[in-house]
Amino acid sequence: MSGLHRVHARQTGSGYRSLLLALALLLCSPLPAHANPLVDLQDKGHLYVKTYTQPQEDIVPAQKVRLIIEVGTDTWFAGGTRISVPEVPGLIILQNEQFASNATQSINGATWVVQRWSLDVFAQRAGNYAIPPIRLSVKVNAGSAGDVQGELLAPAIDLAVSLPPPLEALQTQDTPWVAAPDLRITQQFDRSVDNVQVGDAIAWTVTFEAEDVMAMMLPQANTATFDGMATYREPPALENRNNRGTLQASRTQRFSLVAEQPGDYTLPEQRFAWWDTRNGELRSLTLPAQTITVAGARPAADSADGPAFTTRTLIVVVGGAVGLFALLYLLWLMRLLPWDRITAFCVQCYRWLQDLRRPALAPSLNPRKD
Repeated sequence: MSGLHRVHARQTGSGYRSLLLALALLLCSPLPAHANPLVDLQDKGHLYVKTYTQPQEDIVPAQKVRLIIEVGTDTWFAGGTRISVPEVPGLIILQNEQFASNATQSINGATWVVQRWSLDVFAQRAGNYAIPPIRLSVKVNAGSAGDVQGELLAPAIDLAVSLPPPLEALQTQDTPWVAAPDLRITQQFDRSVDNVQVGDAIAWTVTFEAEDVMAMMLPQANTATFDGMATYREPPALENRNNRGTLQASRTQRFSLVAEQPGDYTLPEQRFAWWDTRNGELRSLTLPAQTITVAGARPAADSADGPAFTTRTLIVVVGGAVGLFALLYLLWLMRLLPWDRITAFCVQCYRWLQDLRRPALAPSLNPRKD
């Protein structure tokens, strides 16, 4: 190889090495600190995100807390906002409102467009909870840059849940409670309970209604067990409604009470604990006792040998047997039916009655063979 060729090869190799070094430096160089255009808008004071709770203090377990996420821009929103609901152990966080509340406000003389999103938070027990930053997908107008879209993080927030002495006593007794500004209970019977006959069925309906709770958090009514009154419970009907930011819940329980014996049966009084979040005090809600009077003759009890017969039934059976034998005797006298046929028929009837007296099942599941 001539000297000129060797120089050209060295220059070519050096050029490749320089190109590779430049690419490596480009890949290793740090990216711009604010590649997200929404973060740039935040830094320039054209966009903000904040979080806060309502209420902010005196929160008890099972009480609804609104976690508000507020997004504001000095231009306008160019698309919908999506929220990634976080998961925090010990907290139930639900997005019951699918749309934001929109408003405008003046900040330093400029008009801002604001979206307020709300999440419902229920603490299962007392303690301090740290809700992490919430991821948002936002699209706004950036002026001359047009519409920009990206992700933002709503600031993290702490939630302090305490247990007042009255609720602490209930927790010690393992007694549940409902935390709500309002709680109502009603009961209804589909018929009068003062003169029920044996065999009648009564439909008993108990309904709980409350605000700012979920239906699954409402209490449930119970029924006592009676000898002479059968009770059948249907699955509860749960309903949740959201009316302009107010959460309304109901739990409806239906029972069927069937009267089996005469007598007076009392559904006992039931009390339910309710923490009034509007006034910050413990209250008690009462389902009053109700007495059901069952009239009518007591049905005859079963004997050990078989069903007992009433006097009328016995007269009918004996009269029918006498009439049958009288008819058979008359047919024999008239030479219309031979005596051996009559005798065979009587023997067959006797065997049939003997079979009726035998139990339907063997005395044991595995009877011994003799």
